[in-house]
Amino acid sequence: MKPLLALACLCAFVLPASAQSTGSLLSSPVVISNATTTSLGTATAIQVPYKGASFTLLPRFSAAGVGTSNVVFTFNLSRDGSTYTTTGPLSYTLAANGTNGVVGLVTFDATNFANDVRWIKWTALSTTQTNNLTVSALDWTCSPFP
Repeated sequence: MKPLLALACLCAFVLPASAQSTGSLLSSPVVISNATTTSLGTATAIQVPYKGASFTLLPRFSAAGVGTSNVVFTFNLSRDGSTYTTTGPLSYTLAANGTNGVVGLVTFDATNFANDVRWIKWTALSTTQTNNLTVSALDWTCSPFP
């Protein structure tokens, strides 16, 4: 009898299941030339599906030669999906590791999506790396829980 009571109590406290959204911000690899900033104004915007959600990005890239310069991914935000911020965008910096592949992970919590911000768009990639840089993937996942 005690095991059944314990099981019933445990089930009473289980959180309701919610779906997690996932996807990619790339349809094909992006190549950035030597020591430049590339504007990605035509990049696909992603709607943050849950108010108060956390948003995780997983970039993967490699350089064509030696170097450990920083690579900066910049993302702009929008309330309506058409007008994007130009000040205070989100950014994430990773160091290149020569020709070795680099995989990053960053989570932006709900505080980054204040004032009903519901859209995120990858808008720029910059580096001082002196060799071409290829971003092979930029995956994302959005969780309804912060």
